[in-house]
This record gives sequence, structure tokens and C-alpha cells, in this order.
Amino acid sequence: MKPNKFIVSLVSVIAISLSSSTASNSPVRNGQIPSVNETAEETKAKAIDSYEEFKRRVQAEYKSHQDEAVSRYLAFRDSVLSEFVKHMHRPWEKYDGKPAVPKPIDKSIEPEIVPIDKDVVKKDNVPQDNTPTVKPVEEEIAEQPKIDTPAPEPVVEPEPTPVPEPVVEPEPAPAPEPVIEPEPTPAPEPKVETPKPQDKPVKEDKPKIKREQPKTAPIDNSIYALKVKDAIEVPNININVRPVPFVPVIVPSEETPDIFEFTFFGTPLSVRLDDSCNFTLASIDNKGIATAMEEITKNDLINVTLGDCLDIRKELKLCDWAYLEMLMELSNAYYGGDCNEATLLTGYLFCMSGYKMRYAYNQNKELIILFASDQFITDLPFLSMPSDGYRNYYALGGKDSSKIHVCDFAFPNEKCLSLYVPEVPLFASNNADINFKLHSYPINLNYSINKNLIDFYETYPTPLTENDAYSKWIYYARTPLSDQAKEAIYPVIKKAIEGKSEYAAVNIIMDWVETYKYGYDDKVWGYDRAFFPDETIFYPSSDCEDHAILFTRLVTDLIGLKTALIYYPGHLAAAVQFNGDVAGDYIEYKGAKYTVCDPTIYYGKAGRTMRGVSNDQATIIIL
Repeated sequence: MKPNKFIVSLVSVIAISLSSSTASNSPVRNGQIPSVNETAEETKAKAIDSYEEFKRRVQAEYKSHQDEAVSRYLAFRDSVLSEFVKHMHRPWEKYDGKPAVPKPIDKSIEPEIVPIDKDVVKKDNVPQDNTPTVKPVEEEIAEQPKIDTPAPEPVVEPEPTPVPEPVVEPEPAPAPEPVIEPEPTPAPEPKVETPKPQDKPVKEDKPKIKREQPKTAPIDNSIYALKVKDAIEVPNININVRPVPFVPVIVPSEETPDIFEFTFFGTPLSVRLDDSCNFTLASIDNKGIATAMEEITKNDLINVTLGDCLDIRKELKLCDWAYLEMLMELSNAYYGGDCNEATLLTGYLFCMSGYKMRYAYNQNKELIILFASDQFITDLPFLSMPSDGYRNYYALGGKDSSKIHVCDFAFPNEKCLSLYVPEVPLFASNNADINFKLHSYPINLNYSINKNLIDFYETYPTPLTENDAYSKWIYYARTPLSDQAKEAIYPVIKKAIEGKSEYAAVNIIMDWVETYKYGYDDKVWGYDRAFFPDETIFYPSSDCEDHAILFTRLVTDLIGLKTALIYYPGHLAAAVQFNGDVAGDYIEYKGAKYTVCDPTIYYGKAGRTMRGVSNDQATIIIL
């Protein structure tokens, strides 16, 4: 519990007073000459006794103010919980929920293969490149903060999942003759019908147009500006802010609850969870749920469990989605499976952690959790809540969310769940080793990826802002690569790009990403699924959006350049803002040049646009 301002001021004043009084009360300063019979040790002992008495008085005053503050917290909490229970006893509002919006499907175009000799730079045709060199390796590595990982614990083996096959290197480059492939038919732009969201992304001025026709031929000394359809700039938001309880969690110290152990994505966890917290629901209606909730709110030991859950969220660096999943795993393990009582416990811990949450039940007598999010989430039924400005709430639990009764009580300072992943969760290790060799550069990478982390990412829902598919890539692009992967890969790549120009370094990174085998989402997953950076370097195949996201992540981390994503109907590429001019295609936005970098073009270089795409239908997404 944080002391209030009064207590902080009181302690400061006391400390200053103690310092001055120690000097002013000196026997010599006060004109008091110690008795000739009093030794130095006796004088020191008296001073210590005086100080100890003063300290006890200060501590007593502080304890008194602390107890008073705690009493105010508890009184406020109890009044809110009392209103919550009263509200639950009243008839709940009836609503018609809406079915889940299917995950978007966006068929990608085929990757392009550039004959190697087409991009060979000849002495009389050197591409323009006046970009500065990258920083020395040692300086770059020093800038990377190292995060301590928890001590290794016994790992419970997860359910068997397919082991990724070793990355197969591409076939030898074709003969010098250009590869002629049929022009692909652009897939229709994905459109997801969703309710009107609360916050609309900021759309800035459209990029400056300098040339109508895009250049798709191999790079030469020319520099071209491409016409694009639109531009989106990601707003600057603090994605590290987590919801907090509406009052500090007061953990009683008189009793020690039992320890309950469970496993979350292969990570052994434990919380203090007393048997008295084993609540039951007599009936699934407003009366039965309110009666059980009244029992929960009167049990102070549940705050011990809540405090442990919040500590786990901090220690494992769990994002909001991971925290909700952890609470569900804890509750289901405690009650022996997915049941109404487990849903009740999950909902209580979640809302008391500071999140917007509402209880509901359907006509099949199933308890449901409705949670609010700032993002639109596909594949989950939802309800537009009139009492909360028609904000979308998403349903967890229950097989039918079409006709439901909802308790719309709102807690103070509650916040929406965010689908950003500001930090990579620290799950216990379950490593898969991967060996990798780049296409065109003599670089070999040996690294391990935590399979527990990959299993978690597979549960991540597809987030959308507005009713378009552009916004989903922002969440993946803003997620960092795991420290485990960074520590194995980044030093090798930094060594390779040290002393090279930004343009040359970007091409090395692009060659790295191009080397990953291309695969179509609709054939592998059955729907469009973007990858987090760790997923792209783990799975045997990935598509254009995964390559573009990984590429922007690497360029940002390894070189420190600003990046963007470029969306064409059926294709996603990237762009880099160099600190100098380079040859090739670029998009000008707010006076800055973003050079096209498409890591789906095998053996391609920065400045080349994928053939078969229409730049006047493209949207640039500034990261």
C-alpha cells in the first residue's frame, strides 16, 4: 500500500527535526557540560535511548495514520461491494447478443523470385547509396536491456503438438532468364462487418504523389515516388499501462490459506487459495448468483488469492489477454473443470483486478463473463452494452450468447482489456532448436524458441480497430521478439551488418526474412492468421504479412530506423525510412521518404516493388 501525501510529509518533517534536534540538543551546544563522572559510553547510551524513544513515537504515529488509511480503503471497498451485491439482486437486463465475426480471410499472392544476376551491381551502374553506416556491434548490444528470467522449475509436458520441420532451403536460383509467372488476380480487399467502434484511428494527409506509374523493373540508378491510396499513422499510446484494483489489495495476515498449484502454458504456478473460497451456486439466476457473490465479498481470504494473481501478472510479464487466460486456468483447475463456479471465480478476480467485466447468464443456465476491450475481437460473441455507451463486451463461457441476462454494475476506475503485448510473457522453458542459413550471405543462425510461448500466441484472438483489416498488423508489429531469440540471433546479425551502410544492412536483414519458406494461411490454418515475430522464426512456413512484420521488427531493433507496412489488396510489404537517398521505389509521407522493402521477393533488394500489385490501391501504415 502506498502511503498518502500526508504521511510522506510527516516522515520528512520528522527526519529533518530529528537531524536538527540531534545537533541542537548536544550537551555542549546547550551549554550543558557532561558530568566529569559520566563516561563517553554512558553519554552515547543516553543518546541512543533518546533516539529509540523518538523512533517509537514516530512509528506509532505512522502506524496510526496507516491504520486510518486502511480503514478508509476497506470502508470504501465494502460500500462498493455492498452496492454490487444489491445490484445483482435486482432483475438483470435482457439483451440479444451478436454472433462472433469470423476471422478474416485474405488470400495472398504468390511470392516473386528475382533471378540472382538481375540484381548484381556492375561497376558502371552503382545504385545510389549515401546512407550512414550502422553503429558498432558492442554499442548496439549494450543498449539492449537484459531481463532476468525466473529460476528454472520442473516443466509439465504440454499436450503433444506437431514438431516444426527443419527449414528447407529454397531450390537453387533459376537460370539468368527472368522467371515469368502468370499475373495473379488480386483478391478482394478484406472487409469485416463490425459495429461502429469507439475510437477511430487518426488518418493523416495522403502521401505526396510524384509519379503516376510505379516502377517494378529491377533496380537501377533512378528514384521513384509511388502513388498510394491512403495512409494510416498509428497513434502514440502507452501500451504498458495495466489496470489496477479500484482500492489497494489489503491482504489479511492473521490466517495462512492453503497453497493451490496449477500449470499455465507449461509453467508451474501456485497461489494461496483457502478451502473457504470453494463457493457453490445454488441456481443460475440473479438471486442465486447474488447470494454466492455476497458470500465471496465477505471472505477476506479471497484477497490473498487476488494479491498472488497480481504478483504473477507482474513476475511473468503477462499482457491483459494472458492474465485473463491465467485466471481461467486457475479457476478451472481449482473446480476440476469448466463450470459455472469456475466462471464466477474468474469473473470476480478479473473485475477486482481493475478490468471492465459484467456477469451474464443465458437461457441454458450457463454463467457467462462479458469483458470489454478497446479493440474489436473476431471469433468471440459480443454485446453492445447500452449502459456503457454501446461499447462492445465479449463473451467467455456458455455455448449460447444470443439471449442473455446481464448485470451491468460498473466498478470505479475499471479499464478495458487491451490486446497489445508490450512484453513477451516469461513462461517456463520448453525449447525447440532451429538451425537456419541465409540465402545470399554466409550467415548461420542457431537458436531456440520456447514452445510454451508459441502455444500461448496460438490462443491470441485477432484484434481489429475500425472495420478494416489494416489495423490488426499493428498489434503484431509492436510486439517485441523474445529475449531468448534476441540473445541467440541479434549478436550474429549485428556482427554481419557492422560497418555497412544502412542500405546494405537492410538488405542483409531482408535476405534473412526472405529465406523463411513461404506458405499460405488458408492452406495451413484455414483462415488468415498473422504471426508474432517469434512465431515466424518458429513455424516451417509463413506468408507475406508475417515476413513484413518480422522485417520491420528487426530493422527497428538492429538498425534503429523508422519503418512502415504497405498493404496492397492480397499482399503486405514493408518500407524503411533511410537517413539518406537510395535507388528504387519510395513513398513520401509528411516529407519523409519510405523506401519499399518487400521481404516476399526472393533475392530482392530494398527499393523494389512486387510485380503484379497496384500501388494506387496501396495503404501505407506508419509504425
